[in-house]
Amino acid sequence: MNEILPKIKSSSSQTMIYIPSYFDYILLRNALANDLVDFCVLSDYTTAMDISRARSWFYHKEKQILLVTERFHFYHRYFIKGIHNIVFYQLPFFPDYYSEFCNMVSNSEFATSIVLYSVFDKLLLQNVLGQKRASILLKSLKATHLFVSK
Repeated sequence: MNEILPKIKSSSSQTMIYIPSYFDYILLRNALANDLVDFCVLSDYTTAMDISRARSWFYHKEKQILLVTERFHFYHRYFIKGIHNIVFYQLPFFPDYYSEFCNMVSNSEFATSIVLYSVFDKLLLQNVLGQKRASILLKSLKATHLFVSK
């Protein structure tokens, strides 16, 4: 995340960061706040008024970064407009969420989806990519993998 966060902060496009664990959410939220980054959040503790405000700010490009927790998506299932880039801090525990968020990305030539994973995320990778592709990724010596879809 130390390599990706500076790129996200310097980017002018709308980036959503998906965080399944609430503890990781708190950690990332505090790190962004300490760096004086302007961002908005959608968590399960966000009020209805703040949800509307955050979605509007993100869509109208007043805020470039949106943090979303898995519990928020589990309980609310909002369609978030204006996403150009998605960063999955960890793969979702529910594999359907990966495709749901990827389908929310606006039609852009330069839209990206970045997934941070480790060897310990084998089951989550298998749920999203399948057993064969997940084992290829985990056995590979490369640090970066690219999946292209049209």
